[in-house]
Amino acid sequence: MRTAFALLLLFVHPCYADPYIAETRIIGRGDYIAPNEAEYWRYSVALKNQTGVLISVGTFRTWTDAAYGNFSDVIMLDIDPTTTKFNELSLRWLHDAKDRVGYLEALLSTSVPSEERALWRGNPDRELAYWQTRIKQLSQHASPSPWMQQLGKAHSFEIRDFFSGLLKTYFRDSHGFQSSPFGSDHLFFKVKTLAENGK
Repeated sequence: MRTAFALLLLFVHPCYADPYIAETRIIGRGDYIAPNEAEYWRYSVALKNQTGVLISVGTFRTWTDAAYGNFSDVIMLDIDPTTTKFNELSLRWLHDAKDRVGYLEALLSTSVPSEERALWRGNPDRELAYWQTRIKQLSQHASPSPWMQQLGKAHSFEIRDFFSGLLKTYFRDSHGFQSSPFGSDHLFFKVKTLAENGK
């Protein structure tokens, strides 16, 4: 375990820079802000009842994994500074949101009408369909939201990649949606509690 931990720190150490990566300008673009684990929920079995400190890379993957376990602390590491900046924004939204819908409103720069939210009670498929439609619309228009502009992600292909990643993972189907903090109140508040406690 100590060996794996040391290798992880070596990989994400800010002083590390492969010349090829630096020359091709991969570091810093935020290419991996969008999720790419299509069946992330399969990790839940391995993470269930795990305790201690969770150390992870990436964005949504980290706090989804945190929700599956019972971790006292979560450390988010990434070699990409744009991804790190996104995580800082994401944690702020997580801390400030009253519920998971509030988080999604911040992430997607949108506002859900109260009448629509009322129709979601006991009907997760309707809620999922709403978010799928909204994300597709954002992908087609490909105009940057304020946080995308802040992170320098204003190119249409980057915006489409982000929304496409959401549709292929957390919003792909009912099972995946309800197995994530995006679609489960229980999982969302587990992660929100960690954020509020500065964990």
